[in-house]
Amino acid sequence: MEAPHHDALTHQVLRGIALMSTESIQPNCSNNAAWNDPSAGMGLRLLALLGSVVLTLFNPQVRIDRRGFAIGLVGWLLAAAAAYALMDPIADAAWISDSVILVIAKIYGWAAGLWSIGVTVLCARRAHDFGLSGAWALLLSAAGVNILFLLACLCLPGRPEGLAWPRADDAAELFHGTHQTVCRNE
Repeated sequence: MEAPHHDALTHQVLRGIALMSTESIQPNCSNNAAWNDPSAGMGLRLLALLGSVVLTLFNPQVRIDRRGFAIGLVGWLLAAAAAYALMDPIADAAWISDSVILVIAKIYGWAAGLWSIGVTVLCARRAHDFGLSGAWALLLSAAGVNILFLLACLCLPGRPEGLAWPRADDAAELFHGTHQTVCRNE
């Protein structure tokens, strides 16, 4: 009796993954939207929403202009400043135990990793816009060079053809055919 439930659960998870990969690209496909599907549970809806957010923030396969890059960079910097502002009073508190500080430090380590990935993806998108490979964003890991690369991302003009990467706004059109196929199969 356990196997059919496992198969149904596997089907729901695979369906959620398919929704995550298609819904963020074109949210107007109503028969495939997890949050509009009455048969989808709340967990599946949250999974699809999380996938949409992750694909929006961490998809390096598009390009972004200087203005979008500056807005994204300021957003990531504000997130880092807010995290630091929250941590500073906690770390100085006399009542907090060492074990709690270690747990908080582990959480902040993961958050710093996500922040680094987000800024690297942002720089990869910008590198695509001015005609370089997104791999140049790995220069962020080199001390001193990272500041120069961020300044280049802020200052260099984009090329109309980029490196054949779509603009973030046009990504939906790129995947439109694939998304429609998924919608028709549902």
